[in-house]
This record gives sequence, C-alpha cells and structure tokens, in this order.
Amino acid sequence: EELRRSAKEYRAESEESYHDDCRSNDSDDDYEELSDQQIIENGRKWMSEEVMIAFKKYTENCADQTGLDYQFGELLHQCLNVENYYKTFHHFNFTMKMKDPTSSGWRVELYFAEIMQMFGKKHYFCCPLESLEDGHCYGCKNQGVNDLKHPATGGFDQGCPASTFPYM
Repeated sequence: EELRRSAKEYRAESEESYHDDCRSNDSDDDYEELSDQQIIENGRKWMSEEVMIAFKKYTENCADQTGLDYQFGELLHQCLNVENYYKTFHHFNFTMKMKDPTSSGWRVELYFAEIMQMFGKKHYFCCPLESLEDGHCYGCKNQGVNDLKHPATGGFDQGCPASTFPYM
C-alpha cells in the first residue's frame, strides 16, 4: 500500500511539474510576433539561399561556368514534396544574371534546383533549363503546381504517381 501511495504521489507531482513547465513556456515574451509579410520575406530569403547553394555546387562541376560573374535574379516557383518522414524534396525555378568578364551586358538564365533531404542529409541538384523545357514530375503536378518547369533529361526525383499533398 505504501508503494501505491508513493507512485500516486509521484505521478501527481510529475503532472503538476509538467503543467507548470508548460505554463512557463507559453509566455508571449518568448516569441517574436511576425507579420505575414515578414514570414513571406523570411521564407523567400531561406529559399533563395538554398538555391544559391545548389547553383554554386552546379558551377563547381561545369567548366563553361568558370570565370563568369553571376548574381541571383528571382525565385519564380517552388514546390515542397513530403514523400515520407525520411524523404522530402523541394523543387525550384529561379533566374540567374550571368556576365562574361569581357562583356558589358548581363544575360538572364532560367534554372531548376532540387534540394532533397533524406535521413537528415541534404542533397543538391541544379541545372539550366531551355525556354520550352518541361520534364514530368508527379510530386509537383499532383499538387497542382503546373508552372514549375523540370529538366526533360531527368536527374531529379519525380515523386510517386499516387502521391498527393498533404499525405504523400
């Protein structure tokens, strides 16, 4: 009987302690209230940084990109795909401003990037797109993201035919 009472008392103390912790963590002072515009700006900044990592990895492996000056242009389209807990991939279309050091003018090129995360590790893929290029992707098409262009030659995760958002 003494053991039972001790267990009940312990459980009551644990529950009280848990609820005290929850109340202390619910303070509005702990969180900065962001406007919708700030949330959008933060998301665009994060996505732009991710595509720049993919682009830089691409340029490291391409001899024809050596010596070019480049600047990030614009993030055009994006689509997040959650295939399962261990595998997510994010597709992007974006532009880069490119300039040969001997030229005075900048040209704008369209790119595709994929950031895939599997088992907590990120993998990056990036390639230029031709203006009419539009490879198939189940992950994006099944979510209704039809404006996002994909490489016709593949090289990226196309998702599953039966996948739909949000329960892929």
